[in-house]
Amino acid sequence: MLNASQIKRLDHLKSLSNPSILVQRADRLGDAIFISPVIEQLHEVFPNATINLLTSSVGCELFYHHPYIKSIRICRSEVLTDWASWFQEVQFLKQQGYDAYVSLWNHPRLAWLGFAANIPIRCGDSSSLILAICYNHSASLPWANATYHQTHYNSLVLSGLGIKKHSVNRSIYPDPASYQAQYEYWKQVISLEKTVVILCGTGGSSDPIPSQSIIEWLTTSNHLHSYHVILVGQLNHSDPLTSFSSNNVWNKINQTTLAELITLIDLADVVIGGDTGPSHIASFLNKPLIFYSPLKTQLPSAWGPLSDYAVIIRYDYLTYSDNPTPLIKQLDEAFYNLTRNSNLHIAKTEEEKHHRLLKYSIRVLTIERSHLPFNNDDLSCFKELQNQGLVLFKLTLSRIWIFQLFSIINIIRQRNITVIMAHTLPAGLLWIIRFTMGTIFQYRKPIFVSLAKLLPYNLSDLWSILKTKTW
Repeated sequence: MLNASQIKRLDHLKSLSNPSILVQRADRLGDAIFISPVIEQLHEVFPNATINLLTSSVGCELFYHHPYIKSIRICRSEVLTDWASWFQEVQFLKQQGYDAYVSLWNHPRLAWLGFAANIPIRCGDSSSLILAICYNHSASLPWANATYHQTHYNSLVLSGLGIKKHSVNRSIYPDPASYQAQYEYWKQVISLEKTVVILCGTGGSSDPIPSQSIIEWLTTSNHLHSYHVILVGQLNHSDPLTSFSSNNVWNKINQTTLAELITLIDLADVVIGGDTGPSHIASFLNKPLIFYSPLKTQLPSAWGPLSDYAVIIRYDYLTYSDNPTPLIKQLDEAFYNLTRNSNLHIAKTEEEKHHRLLKYSIRVLTIERSHLPFNNDDLSCFKELQNQGLVLFKLTLSRIWIFQLFSIINIIRQRNITVIMAHTLPAGLLWIIRFTMGTIFQYRKPIFVSLAKLLPYNLSDLWSILKTKTW
């Protein structure tokens, strides 16, 4: 709820014939991609506003030709490390006379930037108490909540401006002339063959698909014979994939600009990659996507693909003693399903896409007491939810549960448990679990859902419950 001062400032902003708004997201490529819906929302609410962007050198190429962005300023890396550079940036922003500042990367120096430049309206994330004083139109983002996507977090920041609607307009605007020239060139080179683009490397933000697995898959799969495979991305020159060659493989690793990469992704029939910027570009271009996301702490619900057709590959709920399906087999099955049986992985509506991401992220541990076992209704509910795609595990708690504590924590860590379901838990157990996982291991804290609240057997209802919980 906005207070009287905030409403007064916003009314003044809306009364201006040409208000100027600076949007800041000055970090990685993938993070920059996710701000596109925010720009759409700002334009919808303030159609006469001049929207400028402060971003990193890697993010600027995505927005040079965005119809709603007037100008782009590249935030030099020195601004984040050198005080003299930071003060220069402050002076520059003061001269521009901005009416509003929307800070989407909550880096301390960037948060203080709008405050120091004396921009009248400063909108940002107040979940950090130290940075909250930088903003006078802040919103506290629920970072612990595993049901929110990064695009949702960005849109939630705008609630500080009274903007509640979440935009689903995910658009990319490359240089039209350059794009058309490259499109014609690549289309002629590739001819009419179907194309698979494999994104190699991730820039270090997450685990890439292992190069050796890509090589083995390319040399053994029977499903790739009718496809032209293009390898792109950035890898160390000693990586074996940089010198890999085959009849139907075109190796362009370390050889493409971002503009060329966007063109190739847009031309592809299928894109395969890890949790990285180019994969998010493919998602925004709505390309059929195989998304490799093995990291336990980097949940697909926050960073996953928003394409209509997508398969997400994860190993996060396996223990060391489990026998995982080899990655090349998973790649082959995912590729076959996307190209021959794509209806298995279709999600047309925003709700369906969100639910698909949650299926690959939420891991449930059901705990029964030895003296209060689950009844038939409970077991039927679990079975039905599993049939709908929920990954669920079961544990029986003895009366003297303290001796099981190490085992419980171990299961939660290995299985990447995010939700605990039970009728009741012994006093103190949930607190110990959350403290151990959050403070000692600095991991996501599991939340508790009472089985009394889980009356329906529909997975959509469970997602609704989780979204409203305090994580």
